[in-house]
Amino acid sequence: MKSKILAGVSALALLAGGGAAFAAGNNTSTVQQNSATSVATVNQAAGDTETSTITQNGFDNSAKVTQGGNKNTSTVTQTGNDLPSGFSN
Repeated sequence: MKSKILAGVSALALLAGGGAAFAAGNNTSTVQQNSATSVATVNQAAGDTETSTITQNGFDNSAKVTQGGNKNTSTVTQTGNDLPSGFSN
């Protein structure tokens, strides 16, 4: 019985100690904006297997994603039109 409890405590200690390092390389960002002239910037510059999703509904929106590392993915969806030059919202 004691060995099972100690094994469980040891496993928990390993997870608690290594959790920050494990999470640091696996970032997920989600941005959803439902208005005009929205700006989204996602910077995931120091990790692997990072994921970003940006959804913008409205006109004249912009999105910028920076990712470093390996096996990163990004999805940007924008619905709406750009305003013609000289117009504003």
